Amino acid sequence: MEINDLILLHEKIDIILKDYIIIPSSLDNGDFLNSYGETVEFKCSFLTNLNRDINVRQIRSYQTDIKYYYVFTVDFLDYTNIRYKTYKLTKSQMLQELNLLNAKPCHSTKGANLSNINVEVGFAIKYGSPNFKRWENTYLLENFDIKSISINKVSK
Repeated sequence: MEINDLILLHEKIDIILKDYIIIPSSLDNGDFLNSYGETVEFKCSFLTNLNRDINVRQIRSYQTDIKYYYVFTVDFLDYTNIRYKTYKLTKSQMLQELNLLNAKPCHSTKGANLSNINVEVGFAIKYGSPNFKRWENTYLLENFDIKSISINKVSK
């Protein structure tokens, strides 16, 4: 992928975000409302020649209204052919993954988190591992058109 392709990808993402309503962080419940009024959370992980893990961080399982999680990956292994993928999970699927992948707290110490009921957790999936293959088969949006995550315009 060349620089022009990256610019085009960035423009596509900007177009999508225009179709979403940003949820203020002070409400502590997701990133955006989609065109159906559903709360969605976006996560992004960058893969390089040094780091081949999909890292998903700051999952707030206590946020009750999340409908979908979109996990975007950008693979920079070959800078002449940058690849991106999108995985889509429901809230219940993400909760299952937190258990299956043994999610750990992202911040603070173990002792401090004992008294914190709202702990942000995260996990990593090794590229090519059985969990990676399961994610590819279960959650990957194949032939993903980045506009597909927003079907209708949100009236502003």
